[in-house]
Amino acid sequence: MTTSTFPNARQQLILAVLMVCSLLIWLDNTVLSTTLETLADPVRGLNASPAELQWATGSYTLAFATLMFTAGALGDRFGHRVVLAAGLVVFAASSVWAAYAGDAGQPIALRAVRKPAAAGGAPEPARDGGPTADETAPRSGVEDLTPREGAGVGAR
Repeated sequence: MTTSTFPNARQQLILAVLMVCSLLIWLDNTVLSTTLETLADPVRGLNASPAELQWATGSYTLAFATLMFTAGALGDRFGHRVVLAAGLVVFAASSVWAAYAGDAGQPIALRAVRKPAAAGGAPEPARDGGPTADETAPRSGVEDLTPREGAGVGAR
């Protein structure tokens, strides 16, 4: 007799929330990539120099790499739901603020704020499935192929 290991509704909801977080992070990176030319334009954009454009892309990854484990420790201490919710609020607020930036320095600083906020969603999947994982279920191998940035969640 074989047993089926279908995820319950709570696990599916958690997975959906984490996937939406991953989508937001991906969308934020895509928006920056498509607007670099406009940011550098002195007439229509913010007249950003090449160094400022590099910082706009690099500050995001630097902040994420530095604070992902800190966000995981905060999640362990205060609860991953609280850290994720706080991260999403900070992420959304800094995104709206960056949309109305007056010079090139503001989006750079705000991207450095957004990634640590997004790191709040990363510790859960980085713990190999978190509280939603069924440790008795056979591993599918998909978890080794999914990106760990944001909310890449492996299938169980």
